[in-house]
Amino acid sequence: MSVSAPAPPPLTRARSAVPPAPARPWLLAAAVAAGLTAAVLLGQLAVSRVPFGTAGEPADVRIAIIHCLMIGYAVGALRFVLGGVQRRVAAIAPSLDLAEAEHRSAIAAAGRIGRRTLVAAFVAGAVIAFAGPYLSGEGDVTPWDPSGWSAEVVWHRVLGLPAAVLLVLLGIATVIESTRMSRLAARLRPIDLLRLEGLTPFTQQGLANALAGVGAVSVFLLFVYDQGITPLVMIASVATTAAVVAALLLPLRGVRSRIREAKARELAWVDVAAAAARDRLRAAVAAGDADPAAAGRLSDLLAWRATVERIREWPLDQSAVARVVLYLAIPLLSWLASTLLSALFERALFG
Repeated sequence: MSVSAPAPPPLTRARSAVPPAPARPWLLAAAVAAGLTAAVLLGQLAVSRVPFGTAGEPADVRIAIIHCLMIGYAVGALRFVLGGVQRRVAAIAPSLDLAEAEHRSAIAAAGRIGRRTLVAAFVAGAVIAFAGPYLSGEGDVTPWDPSGWSAEVVWHRVLGLPAAVLLVLLGIATVIESTRMSRLAARLRPIDLLRLEGLTPFTQQGLANALAGVGAVSVFLLFVYDQGITPLVMIASVATTAAVVAALLLPLRGVRSRIREAKARELAWVDVAAAAARDRLRAAVAAGDADPAAAGRLSDLLAWRATVERIREWPLDQSAVARVVLYLAIPLLSWLASTLLSALFERALFG
């Protein structure tokens, strides 16, 4: 019994249209964070402050290093998200109703940060960087008066701007690319409800977005040690957690809509076919003729209807759901580990 349209033949795409995989984004993140941390420590060495002298506060050095980690993380996460979306747009080529030139254009546009996006990220990041010291629980009523800055606080102020801009840029870019993926779902060829594996790139993009957002929350929670739950940490954690959920679901909205449409069409067909089979069976029974074929067809149609109803509209299987739950546990683990790691760090550097 045929209940779905056959899958279309794959499109032929030139290999040159598929971009290379992003080159180890987490190594890039580690290199940037390590380089900035080395700069902070060299600066401390130059002025003979902790951990190379008695002057200064270890906690302020730790906060400066967390800023380094934030910047490194944001750089790596941007490469991870933006580089991945290009390959996923290329991966859905066989399922898109696009001419080759249109598909090449879609790949070229994916993962590109426009000038307006950069300007918006800089303005929003500058506002956040300016407001951050007022919300961080430091207790300084004039945080932007340079005369009151220690050497460590100078690093806080200098690194705060690029950290805020990069994290805002990560958030904006994630929303833009997620929306792009969702809109591409409108160009999908007719969906075969029994062969949804072609939609995997959409799910992969959502999971990649969620992982990047969870990592940002985890870095923010490193500020909890010593400072506690400050307004800045609360605002950033709540906003980023909400962004994680949105980033997971945004690339899947268009696909969910197409799956719902396919299910509605299939259920409408089944209902018509089942009604016809029921009428034939009823007529046969009324005529005293037990029609096993009619009864079997009606049973098959009802079974198929139940199968269609069970198909998930959101393309998230049990494995994907388990990964999301694991991702959401990462910030909690980061919060639990922050005190221990910070204590070990300060003991190792400052004695």
